[in-house]
Amino acid sequence: MKKLMAWWLVFGWVWAAAQAAEQQVQIELISDQTQVEAGQTITVGLVQIIAPKWHVYWINPGDSGEAIDVSWSGLNGLSSAAIQWPVPHKIPFGPLTNYGYEDQVTLLQDLTLPAPLPAGPIELVADIAILVCEEICIPEFHQAQLVLNGDQAAAPEAIQQARDRLPIQRPWDATYAQVGDEVLLQVTPGEAELPLAHMHDIELFFTGRGMVNHSASASSDLANGLWRLRQTTGDVAVHTVPTAAVIIAYQDPSGQRQGIELAARYAAAAPPMVKSSLVWAMGLALLGGLILNAMPCVFPVLALKSLSLVQMQDASSVQASRHGWAYTAGVVVSFLLVALVLMALKSAGAQIGWGFQLQNPLFVLFLIYLLTAVALNLAGFFEIGGGLVGLGSQWANRSGLSGSFYTGILATLVATPCTAPFMGVAIGYALVQPWYASSAVFLALGFGLALPFLLLSLFPRLRGWLPKPGPWMARFKEFLAFPMLATVAWLIWVLSQQAGSTAVLLVLMGLVVLAMGLWLRRNTQRWRVAAWLVLLLSLAPFYAMHRLNADPDQAPNWQPFNASSYQQALNNPAPVFVNMTAAWCITCQVNEQVALNTTATQSLFLTEKVQYLKGDWTNFDAEITRYLEQYQRNGVPLYVYYGPKEATTGARPAPQVLPQLLTPAIIAEHVAIDRRP
Repeated sequence: MKKLMAWWLVFGWVWAAAQAAEQQVQIELISDQTQVEAGQTITVGLVQIIAPKWHVYWINPGDSGEAIDVSWSGLNGLSSAAIQWPVPHKIPFGPLTNYGYEDQVTLLQDLTLPAPLPAGPIELVADIAILVCEEICIPEFHQAQLVLNGDQAAAPEAIQQARDRLPIQRPWDATYAQVGDEVLLQVTPGEAELPLAHMHDIELFFTGRGMVNHSASASSDLANGLWRLRQTTGDVAVHTVPTAAVIIAYQDPSGQRQGIELAARYAAAAPPMVKSSLVWAMGLALLGGLILNAMPCVFPVLALKSLSLVQMQDASSVQASRHGWAYTAGVVVSFLLVALVLMALKSAGAQIGWGFQLQNPLFVLFLIYLLTAVALNLAGFFEIGGGLVGLGSQWANRSGLSGSFYTGILATLVATPCTAPFMGVAIGYALVQPWYASSAVFLALGFGLALPFLLLSLFPRLRGWLPKPGPWMARFKEFLAFPMLATVAWLIWVLSQQAGSTAVLLVLMGLVVLAMGLWLRRNTQRWRVAAWLVLLLSLAPFYAMHRLNADPDQAPNWQPFNASSYQQALNNPAPVFVNMTAAWCITCQVNEQVALNTTATQSLFLTEKVQYLKGDWTNFDAEITRYLEQYQRNGVPLYVYYGPKEATTGARPAPQVLPQLLTPAIIAEHVAIDRRP
């Protein structure tokens, strides 16, 4: 081990020397004064001359990178202020955008000297760590000296030139807030008017990392003495940053890069909007709700209710209108509940929006079951009486009106995966408004969803446009199952993105059991109890999904198996665990969940420094096939454990082949066999 460390140190020294010879940044220290007295404050310039095509970073480096780090020594009691940063540039690199500098830049820093000062020349030393990047990034370490009260000349003109490149600090009132998917910065300038016509290429630079999308462009306007600038939000929740420094960069008519630095604060209240904005948002919400009816998940519900109106063509207008209002009440009440939940969660600090329910895999699973049951009912696989939404609920069967009300609730549930045109703007507006304005927008959205059926129920002439009752209705009802199943397929894909392939296997098996239970319930009275037991069994994925969601991926860190990684692991003295698996191997997937992806196994592998290699045989792999043949296997799973090398001889114990059905105890037992004190 000592030899290994010695060689590693030698390699580090050689590498550092090579990098020093090829450093991409040259650094020099200058000062506005070099003849100084005790207690005096001087301004030091850290001049960076950067190689062509390379760049260094601003205090907020953007999507990647790291700002410079400077530490001072050489004089006890020396105190340093924060670095003063020139206006940065955007530096795009593929899909990323960084903030920084190219060619040459001078960073300024004020140093306050202690009292008393030692006699004679004083050498201040700056230890500098800097990241410089082109297509690759190289950390460089520099040491620069500044001599005071000696022969080094001052450079006040260069310091002044560097000051001229700093953003101008303004004491203007500035607030920021999130409005939809944008950060809105509102500034009240000290002057009556800003020369926006002479400000080109305006850009926003927040010193806080991730507050805005670094690649996005900023937009601005000036109205009634209020300067508003917008940029798409980033990864950081804006409300969690109470204050932030922000640079408004622009190009003046002479082509010079200028900047205004402001101290901004988060505005908890929504930005001021005129009353007509609420009316406009409600109009967009109403239009978005109307379009929702054409979505594959919602259309079958509306079509089914329209079939009920076809059957009621000879009924009284009063009865039809009651059904329309009952359906509308179900939709509107449901949307109002969604709005209340959204507002409550946002007031608690959550960053959520429309469709937030779909961020919970259990809710997605619930929707999958619900829409599958609805599709099977529409296809005639089983009958549940007149109440579509109840799915066995006695309420939906008590009267037609309650059935219409609960169908409205179903329409809201199945609408949650969908976003129609115009909805995004309306909901984005609603989520930053007071509760009454938000509620109004969501009520308009729900009313738009319910409006087509309500109009059909209120106006007999409109119902006259519907086709006459006949056998076609049964066929059309069966056809409506297919858009429902299409929505189910999409939701299963969503679930796979959230919880992985194991969750997809669980939900598909659960749907098979659900269909079997509904089939038993339809075909026999004798086995009704068994049918209910099977239906209850179909809910098992909810419990399993809860476990997956609570502990999504506890697998130890692993490396892909190949000839190189396998040989490298064996050369290392630490133990090795090889897992040969495949996505289509059910036993493999079960072992992953119950034995390998557990906290106990993870802790064991970390404690024993086990190198974990995983070979994926989902598609043919010649190297994995040869490895399987070494152990007389022609299929997976295969689990092999190699104990650690002997400290004295360097020999490794004979490999241990584990059983094909694993438990955490079995893994721990085999690891314990070859433990060394």
